Amino acid sequence: MLIFHSFLMHMSNDNKSDERRSALVYHYADANTEVIGPKSATIDFMPI
Repeated sequence: MLIFHSFLMHMSNDNKSDERRSALVYHYADANTEVIGPKSATIDFMPI
């Protein structure tokens, strides 16, 4: 498990293996937080 602060610049190298590389990304925010700007197909938030 890796945990990054949202202001920390981070990256990983290209996946050169024949296997998939999976990731789950969780964002924590106040329940009243509003997402502004255009909706992204790759960044979709679901309140839980």
